[in-house]
Amino acid sequence: MDKDLDMDQGAPSTGTPVGEILGITHAINVACSTESFRDWLHDFHGVRNTTNLFGGYKFAVRTLFRVLHGTIATNRGLDLTEDFVFSRARFCGAPIWHVPNTCEKAIILKNIHELSGILFAAKSWARFDRLYLETELNILRPLNQLRSAANLSSGNGVSDLDTAISYASQFLVYLFLNDTRSGLPMGYIQPLLIDSVFRFAGKRNRDYLDRVFDGYKLTVQYLWYSLLGANFRQTKLTDMHQAENWDDFDEFFSTIKSEVIEPLESHTGMRSGFDGLVTQSEAKSLLTPLLCPRSPEKQLSAKEGLERNFYWYEIEMVDSSSVFNGVLSFVSLLAGTIELKKRFGSTEKTLVVRVKHPRARGTGNDYSYGLLLEAFSNTGLSDYSGWLLFYDCCGDYSGFSGSEHSRAEQFIDESRKDGSVELAEINIEKKRFLELMEESLL
Repeated sequence: MDKDLDMDQGAPSTGTPVGEILGITHAINVACSTESFRDWLHDFHGVRNTTNLFGGYKFAVRTLFRVLHGTIATNRGLDLTEDFVFSRARFCGAPIWHVPNTCEKAIILKNIHELSGILFAAKSWARFDRLYLETELNILRPLNQLRSAANLSSGNGVSDLDTAISYASQFLVYLFLNDTRSGLPMGYIQPLLIDSVFRFAGKRNRDYLDRVFDGYKLTVQYLWYSLLGANFRQTKLTDMHQAENWDDFDEFFSTIKSEVIEPLESHTGMRSGFDGLVTQSEAKSLLTPLLCPRSPEKQLSAKEGLERNFYWYEIEMVDSSSVFNGVLSFVSLLAGTIELKKRFGSTEKTLVVRVKHPRARGTGNDYSYGLLLEAFSNTGLSDYSGWLLFYDCCGDYSGFSGSEHSRAEQFIDESRKDGSVELAEINIEKKRFLELMEESLL
């Protein structure tokens, strides 16, 4: 089955597309109606004792919130600010709680992760319902405000807002909850939210995933029952509960594509998503309640802080024991990097890290200088960048080492004044630095 989708949103529309955000929010609202879900389990499957399904139900709801997280992380239409450290963390899979509150995306995603996390500590249906009231108030209600003054795009054969949002919900559930070819829902895999269930490719908690499977598949089937209404019984999704494992469940992906998604695409003239069916001209202003940090930034360990200072890139150590490959090489390469950016019309600053190594008994400092060399594929999907670290290349205490330090600092100061360089400083002993950064050093 083909799961590589061409994200063509069809005819352009005015305002910011918010169909996906409203769509996943709607799916969360549907799934979190636990009374309706348990009534459906009884009426449709004759299930009365739902205790053993509760873990899988929570896993399905958690997946929906992770899809919401990923949808906002990649959204550009809301004009939420996004800085380099956030973009880099998302690209390489650094935890969201390691990202500073220096942009709006980091703040809103931390808030959503924190506020939704309380739900999954619930040990009973009753406790889940009580906690959901707080989650709905603090997360879903601000997001649902996007419906106010929302516009329905014209020319797509959709006559009302509820139908447009339902179409967006159906596509997101199909794409992120029914694609389980990796042994878990594709929507659970979010680079900023790596956890014990899924860390990286090939590293997943199979015992846990087996335990939650039955509750998960029934929750997703209930979502389709709710989203499709009377049309549900006209599809093969009535057999979804018969799937015995994640591979069996994944077979319904192609069924949904042919029986649900392709007819919607034919009806609307849109392909691979319905985000553009709904637009909002004041979207960002409506999200203000979620854009204020709720908790202080997490205190990072020394190792975590160093990794963030170097933006989670690998570091190539340069042996600076000779004159020509120390400060001289650093300044020459920095000057060349700045000039190349100017020639290619880039306004981005060159990133430099000054690592100050205190010497024993307060006799001055040794210095290492890091220079980020940036290299990306033409598509922007690959990042080959990395640091050159001119390790222990000078000092500020005397003689030749001091003159080399002055040369490096003078060039850095001049480049900062003309806006060419962004400088960060780290203070750490040499031995400690090498110990903590061992995994990042090439």
